[in-house]
Amino acid sequence: MKRFTVKSPLYRLIIVTPLFLLLGQPIQAIGKAYKFQDKQGQWHYTDRPPKNQSIATEIQVKGQKNAEKADLASSLNNDFPSNKPEKIATLAVVEIKNAIGLGSGFFFSEDGYIVTNKHVVKPTESTAWNKYKQKLARQEELLLNARNSLEQRSAYHDRLHSSLVEYERTIHRVRNRSSRSILEARYNMMLNSYQESERLLNTLKSRYADAKSSFEASQSFLRQKDRESYWAQRYKIRIKNGTQLHAKYIGASKAYDLAFLKLDGYRTPFLRAETNLKKNIQSSRVYAIGSPLGISDSLTSGSVTRVQNDYIYTDTKIFPGSSGGPLINEAGKVLGVITQKVTQGKAKDPGFGRALPISLAIQELSKFH
Repeated sequence: MKRFTVKSPLYRLIIVTPLFLLLGQPIQAIGKAYKFQDKQGQWHYTDRPPKNQSIATEIQVKGQKNAEKADLASSLNNDFPSNKPEKIATLAVVEIKNAIGLGSGFFFSEDGYIVTNKHVVKPTESTAWNKYKQKLARQEELLLNARNSLEQRSAYHDRLHSSLVEYERTIHRVRNRSSRSILEARYNMMLNSYQESERLLNTLKSRYADAKSSFEASQSFLRQKDRESYWAQRYKIRIKNGTQLHAKYIGASKAYDLAFLKLDGYRTPFLRAETNLKKNIQSSRVYAIGSPLGISDSLTSGSVTRVQNDYIYTDTKIFPGSSGGPLINEAGKVLGVITQKVTQGKAKDPGFGRALPISLAIQELSKFH
């Protein structure tokens, strides 16, 4: 009777074949996601089960490819029920954190596409960034002035020192007591001037050191933020219930102040577009939603004052941080993307808000979507 050994080809075939059959079967990766409510009543989403699993609800159980998306739309609707279109619209608006501050954006599709301004996600092209650059220019001017003053005083101080040394030699050569006393009195006056000059010189040195330190700190800050802004591909966003998530950078328009992000893995609330701007919408009531001055989930109202040259103008209150948010009508449909405030003075002064028509955002998003 023939025996099968470990080295036998037939033995190897018997052992290895079931292994290949096993490996040939599809293996499904199991992933789970959970939502839970904290003591303040805010909902949070995580891919790890919380310690107190009794308060958590599983919202995703399948492989990554066919995973059900976490339903933010339903969760936010349950958390903030309303029958007013403008309040329902706030569910789709997000706060976006960039390299130097905050801006706004809004979901424009159920699968997480976000519309915002280019200067919100790439702040090196923003008004705020230009203000930083202007501040740096002023600091550089102060530094140059401080250096010039220091150099001039230093040269004058050196001349005083040379005069003192030469005068001291002269005194030593004089033998007449009366003449020597007169020279010594003059020397003491020069010495007082020299000491006063030295105090002023030290003050100027300190002032120059402070100016140099401030300039270099601001310069370093701008360079760092410039790099962060240029290379940033993921952004922190905050939704209406305060939950922070991460959205990826999709792209930016070359022609307009528009950019696009995407939140993956979630079914999101979104705003529908009002593209029919052919009718006269001047004086119609509108709402602006965003994070002005860092105040999240802010809703202000006003009216359309004018539609001209690819812009919708409104007297709705607009402040820094509103950029990227939606301008909506009474039906809750988005008319445009808020880009900036037009004013004759400072950003906080009265003025008009300006928004790009949503049709332009649709046009530009189609290049990436």
